[in-house]
Amino acid sequence: MTGTAAQAGFLPIHVALLCALLFAAATSDAVWRRVPNALPVAVAVLGGIARASVAGPRAALVGYAAAALLLAVLAIPWSFRLLGGGDVKLAAACAAWLGFGRLPAFLLAASLAGGIVSLVAFARTWRSLASAGAAEWREGASKTRVPYSPAIAAGALASIFWSFP
Repeated sequence: MTGTAAQAGFLPIHVALLCALLFAAATSDAVWRRVPNALPVAVAVLGGIARASVAGPRAALVGYAAAALLLAVLAIPWSFRLLGGGDVKLAAACAAWLGFGRLPAFLLAASLAGGIVSLVAFARTWRSLASAGAAEWREGASKTRVPYSPAIAAGALASIFWSFP
C-alpha cells in the first residue's frame, strides 16, 4: 500500500471514519490528557477492515502484525513513563492501517509533529511560569505533560495521504 489514500484504494468512508476517530483521540488527549480505550480499538478494527477491503485478509493480518510490533517497541518508553498508555495504543492502532511499508514514514511524521506539539506545550508552561522563582520554574517545566495523540494523528494522516520519497 503506497501512495495517497486514494492510490492505496482506501474507501472514502473508511478514511472519513479514521479522521473522526483520530480527531476524537487528539481532542481527548489535549483536553483531558486521556485517550479512551474505545478509540484505539476502533481505529485498529477499522484499519483491519480498510486493509482487507483493499488487498484481502492477508493485508489485514500484516497490518495487525505491524501494530503488534509497534506496541512491543513503544512498551519500552511507556515503562519509563516517557509515553502515555493511550498514546502507545493509538500509535499501534494506526500501524494497523499502515502495515510495515508505511511504518517508517508514520514514525518520522509523528516525531516531527510531536516536536511542534512539544514546543507549544513548553511555551504555554514557560509563559505561565514567567513570574515564578527559579525553583518553581524548574519544577513546573520538568512536570510539563505533552499530549502526544495530536502528533500521532497527524503522523498517521500524513503517512496515509502523502507519498514520501
